[in-house]
Amino acid sequence: AKERNWEFRYFDTAFYEKRDDSVLDKEATGGFKPSKSDTMPEIFPRHLVVPNFQKIIDDFKPDLIAITAMTDCYQYLMEYFPQIKIPKETIVVIGGTHSLHNSKEILNTNLFDISCFGQGEQIFPEILSRIEQNLDLKGIPGTKTKDKLNGKIIPTPVLPALSEEKLWH
Repeated sequence: AKERNWEFRYFDTAFYEKRDDSVLDKEATGGFKPSKSDTMPEIFPRHLVVPNFQKIIDDFKPDLIAITAMTDCYQYLMEYFPQIKIPKETIVVIGGTHSLHNSKEILNTNLFDISCFGQGEQIFPEILSRIEQNLDLKGIPGTKTKDKLNGKIIPTPVLPALSEEKLWH
């Protein structure tokens, strides 16, 4: 989006309190090394996630909301995202490892317009291009969408992985 000169706002739930979860379990069992508290950023109370995110949406009025989520992040997302009031014209895209195996579940929540299950470096520019041209998002390789009329999930083929040279340069 930056490369296409889109204005954007960033909202990161990493800086909000969470319930006890697998990360804490892994820290307790030695799977993750706990961070020193003096190196951690300020953590906001979890009850502020919805109002803070909603304020950004209401003030900015985005054309697009893009979310990335691993499975544990998706579970957390579903605790608050259904409470967010998304403008009707805003497109909501989700990607990340949870989308790879769970696009049908994700799209059946009716909270997301498109689920990406490949390398975002390939898929996201095409999504932005289609939005800019006011084109349909269906059929972008590496995504699934849901037909609004019949409720069927519309799959596309997975794109081949980017070469190291294209990925890192």
